[in-house]
Amino acid sequence: MMAGVTRVPIPTVALLALSLGSSAAAGVESEGEGEWTVLTPDSLGSAGGATFALQADGSVLLGGANPGKDTWTVTCATDLQRVTGVRLEVLPDTSLAAGGPGRSSTGNFVLNELSLERAGKFGTTPRAVGLANAAATHSQSRWHVNGAVDERLGTGWAIKPRVGKASSAVFELADPARFQSGTKLVFTLDFQYGKQHVIGRFRLSATADEPPLALAPAESWDQMQDRINQAIDRGMDYLLATQELDGSWKEHGDKYRNGQTALSLYALVKSGLPRDHQAVRRAVGYLRCRPPSYTYSAGCQLLALCALNDERFDPWITELAKELESWQADMGFAYPAGVVDVSNSQYGALGLWAAAKRGVPIRSRTWRDLALRMIRHQPTAAGAWGGAGFAYRPGGPVTGSRSCAGLGILAICATELGEDGDNRREIQSSIERGKAWLDRNFSPSANPGSEGDATWTYYYLYGVERVCALLEIARLGASDWYREGARFMVGAQKKDGKWTAAGYNPQADTCFALLFLTRATRPTTGTAATRRGGIWGGVDPSVDVSLRAAGDTPLAVWVASIGTDALARVGRGDEGKRAPHVERVEFVTPDSVILPDARDGKPEWCTSEGLPADGWELPGFDDSEWRRDLGAFGCVGNPYCLTRSLWEEGGLWARREFELSLDELTAPRLLLNYSINPPEFDPDEAPGLLCLYDEDDFLIAALTERGGASTATHVEGDAFNGTHALRVTPTQVRRVAIPGWSFPITRKPKTGEYRWLHVAWKKDGGAGTMLQLANGGAWTEARRLFSGANAIGLEPAIQVDETFPADWTSLTWDLYESFGEEALLTGVAFTPMDGVAGYFDALYLARKKSDLRELPGAVPAPGSSAGAAAIQATHGTVPLPTLRVFVNGTLVLERDRSTRGYEQVAVLGELLREGRNVVAVEGVQSELGATVDVGIRATRILQALDCDASRPFRGEAHAARITFPRPGEFSIGARVHTVGPPAGGGDGERVVLESAPLIVRIADALAPELLRYAGDPSRNLMVGVEKTARASTTFSGWEARKAVDGKQGLAWLSADGDLDPTLTIDLRRGVRADRLLLSHARTAGARAGVRARLVEVTLNPRGVPRVIEMELDDLRKTEWVFPKPTIVRRIGLRVLDRTAASGADAVGFAEVELQLRR
Repeated sequence: MMAGVTRVPIPTVALLALSLGSSAAAGVESEGEGEWTVLTPDSLGSAGGATFALQADGSVLLGGANPGKDTWTVTCATDLQRVTGVRLEVLPDTSLAAGGPGRSSTGNFVLNELSLERAGKFGTTPRAVGLANAAATHSQSRWHVNGAVDERLGTGWAIKPRVGKASSAVFELADPARFQSGTKLVFTLDFQYGKQHVIGRFRLSATADEPPLALAPAESWDQMQDRINQAIDRGMDYLLATQELDGSWKEHGDKYRNGQTALSLYALVKSGLPRDHQAVRRAVGYLRCRPPSYTYSAGCQLLALCALNDERFDPWITELAKELESWQADMGFAYPAGVVDVSNSQYGALGLWAAAKRGVPIRSRTWRDLALRMIRHQPTAAGAWGGAGFAYRPGGPVTGSRSCAGLGILAICATELGEDGDNRREIQSSIERGKAWLDRNFSPSANPGSEGDATWTYYYLYGVERVCALLEIARLGASDWYREGARFMVGAQKKDGKWTAAGYNPQADTCFALLFLTRATRPTTGTAATRRGGIWGGVDPSVDVSLRAAGDTPLAVWVASIGTDALARVGRGDEGKRAPHVERVEFVTPDSVILPDARDGKPEWCTSEGLPADGWELPGFDDSEWRRDLGAFGCVGNPYCLTRSLWEEGGLWARREFELSLDELTAPRLLLNYSINPPEFDPDEAPGLLCLYDEDDFLIAALTERGGASTATHVEGDAFNGTHALRVTPTQVRRVAIPGWSFPITRKPKTGEYRWLHVAWKKDGGAGTMLQLANGGAWTEARRLFSGANAIGLEPAIQVDETFPADWTSLTWDLYESFGEEALLTGVAFTPMDGVAGYFDALYLARKKSDLRELPGAVPAPGSSAGAAAIQATHGTVPLPTLRVFVNGTLVLERDRSTRGYEQVAVLGELLREGRNVVAVEGVQSELGATVDVGIRATRILQALDCDASRPFRGEAHAARITFPRPGEFSIGARVHTVGPPAGGGDGERVVLESAPLIVRIADALAPELLRYAGDPSRNLMVGVEKTARASTTFSGWEARKAVDGKQGLAWLSADGDLDPTLTIDLRRGVRADRLLLSHARTAGARAGVRARLVEVTLNPRGVPRVIEMELDDLRKTEWVFPKPTIVRRIGLRVLDRTAASGADAVGFAEVELQLRR
């Protein structure tokens, strides 16, 4: 009996209540978990003075004193003659905080140690019996049930966050004994964590079933397998999204320049990423340029290259393996000039093992020395159970991750040395001791022996997978290591797809999690994951043609159905059995760019400074002496068109030649933007209801600040109001000060002042969506409304619903109450945050809430085309000089009025030719300051399928496989050519049915420049040149030198609030170069999306400053080609303009590079 514990017999009345209760309580249960007999306590005792009340179901409810720590004894007797295992159920109860099952304020508990004494039912003295092979339906991270039977009070079993629910644990008796009279069991339960983390309601049971004992899981394994597959896909998406421009992954890049890249490549390939995927090719290109200098890096690189199973890499693998083998010292592997450790040795063994399986000869002595070295890291077995783990270095502490490393090394060495190898018995004995340690200490959610430090959890679990695969172990103790570990990992994955145990190392932890879930060491023990692309489209009988698409690269797209009305028009046959006869199906991009305008990049035009010679508008005209300028042309500050070349007065003559293949095109059309700055808005004439966005695409042109590759499009067909809506892809599009927007927000609005805002929104996938309003030309005092989860963490923000709006939802927002004071609305951010896309519509401002009842009658806001039109209608038409546009010498347009943004102004029909074409523009600048931009769009045929028109269409898929040239969002449509019944001896009527555009998102395509970027470090002329870098300011951890270190993953970032960020680079010796390459610093959190837009570049101390426009796409570098090769000794960079962010504006560069290609 334990000192200080008073044994309390169970009152007779309680036993009577039990006998009158459920027969299962004191009898036998059988629910797919074996047969269990509920134990009725004869006595219970609490060192802390708690009281016990027996319940009708055989459970015990705690009451009375609730000490911070406690120790119980529970004595039970059973007729079972041979007890092989015991079960502890912890049960919820309404009398407990948070529903229990613990007595702490959170409902949790920590059972630090459970011990058992056993004797015959009558007359014998109980003796201790060991408990082992613990398993639970749920264990809290780092508090696995094994900790309750490991003879250590610093560990234990807890169940958070599964409070308010039942959980159970089973324990096997190490030495089952038989007692003819039945068995007496004396349990001791120790709760030494503190803070009242004591069980509040429990039930004990015993079984005579043969081990291993089973537990019914919370959900079926089929359900869990689907969740595992989804988790693998999301983890892969995270890794793909964090790959750098040069093909690398940046984690620990300051030390291991290619270790994380090799590990990420290995994890992705093992997770099912195709070997020809763009991310794989880029990573391989990066690794080719950088030989490893650390064991970790070399081992991971060998694992990755061997996993690619490509004979072309065999010489590379052989060279790398021999280099790694030469690094072995003192029988193991270490850091350069360091001491041998089990972790370095593990990756040395893994790399050499992968190479050996590839056919590279590795010396037997290498394996023997490595095995004997690892045995030195294993302490003498402790306890009767004979288990012993491994230490980082001999004599050090033992942990799960180190033990898995040592076991894995010995397993590999034993395999490579063979049955007759030297020291085989010694190696095998060490393996058995290590396995016994792991059997006893396994946890699926924490690294045993490293309590309080979660850093190595996923590293440890990948080690478990590796050991169990190598030694063909299905269970560790009573635990199904894979199923328990998989359940933990699926629950621990973050929203963005990553895993991270301690808040850092997310790339490495995500790799280890993927390698565990895919059972990477032995693919034959589990099915390798196959990466799944997206699924788009569906069946809609109300439209002529429904499309569906699935996958990524390639994308499968097919005709899902022909609509009801279309069948009535073109179908043949009896009513109810009508079917069309199809002769051709074309899959197209309905709005393909043929001649890019300023929205699509930086189109280069040839411009003349004076009236050109006759024939200037014709193909073949000699424009070699003309200037090269970027479109569009006009005045600075036009919100509807991105002006790149200044045109403030006089005439404009511009021409541009381009090549075409007409076989791929249909319906080419000319787009024109001929716009002026909107007239000033007169507040005295302001209406009570103002339309900010509804059926008008001008606001989209004003949203010039984009988060990464975000897009904003004016889509037709699915709108809350009218026919059009704004579609935004993550993360956001915004502008902090929209021209014409200066709307006072007041408590009692007068003319020109407002208080209420209306918006409609919905979301396609992801966690949530948000609308942000800028105050006074800044985001620092912005107000935000969101639905679902605030996935980007911007505050302050008001949540209007716990789930994102899957269908159109209308909201009315009291802006004055939200701002809490008078404010000035100047800008807006449409922020879908994540998922596929967010949709926004019907954005209105109102003086009174009742004004919103009249939405269709609202006056358009200034800055919108409708607003400009409304003001012009009041004050008279503003004439513009005539603008002329020629295509291949033919005048196709004369226009003397402004456009509503980009408008289709002409169908080009037969004007375009196979081969070379030319577009020419002639105009005169207006006093109002006009801007001109021209582009050509067409329907491009991606793939065409010829069909047998003699047979009716009966739902055949007519599928195509399409590969896109780069990642991004694409629009796909279908044109189904049908043939009617023959008439009058001739062919039947031909009717073309068209689908609505289907927008798909492609992530896996390879843009050619991305592959080139992987080799850029070898072309960077500043690598190896002594240099210094200094900046105007520096954000902590983002020093100036990191912009010139040759690593894309490290960057310079200015401090927040630096209004004039500069970076100056001085080279010790000049280098001859002909181009400068700049890439953005990739930031997260509040600074995500802040990018340099305009940069002033000065080469050398006396150089002339040149302003260059940056590519805003994170997947593109900005390349400035010098007029001629130049000796560069200094590079001066000044950020003149940047995209805006909410509350933070630090900006910088990941890499500044010089190249010479001429």
